[in-house]
Amino acid sequence: MSHKKHNPIAVPAPTSLRPTTLTLILLAIVVGIAGLVSWNAFQARAGSAPPPSHSASAMPAAASAAQSSAPEPPPAPATAPAHPSGAFERLTGKWQRPDGGYVLDITAAGEGGKLVARYLNPRPVQVSKAQASTDDAGATKVFVELQGANYPGSTYDLTYDPASDQLKGIYFQAALRQRFEVNFERMK
Repeated sequence: MSHKKHNPIAVPAPTSLRPTTLTLILLAIVVGIAGLVSWNAFQARAGSAPPPSHSASAMPAAASAAQSSAPEPPPAPATAPAHPSGAFERLTGKWQRPDGGYVLDITAAGEGGKLVARYLNPRPVQVSKAQASTDDAGATKVFVELQGANYPGSTYDLTYDPASDQLKGIYFQAALRQRFEVNFERMK
């Protein structure tokens, strides 16, 4: 038996990144992520996802759930300008969606467009904000934000149609991230 001398295999030492190079790589990753987030937010504000063209009231509940996704809820309207007392009184009353019995009960319209409202489905759902305003064209707008169980962040962005005495607009269902065209009829 002969004993051979084993030569160890030479393994090159691992190369390490300089701290400056590592910092630049991390900075590039952070800037790239921030750019994507900003672009997505810009697209959402630009309205890149058009609202559906058909009414949720004409669809069964299962079909309504298949609506296209929406990236963000609609923004709350800016604080309404001061209006004479009673300018939004025509909004008071009980309004019902004919597609499911949902009721928006506006009991008072105060100064600056502040509304006192309840939402029933059929049990009460917490309303965190109810606001009336007038847009540049003179149309009366109603914004309602819900915060109850299964509804956190869901909103109604409605316009009052005096010819039909209805509230018409978009319901944003936050849990599903979907928008639906809706209308409320005044309950007699």
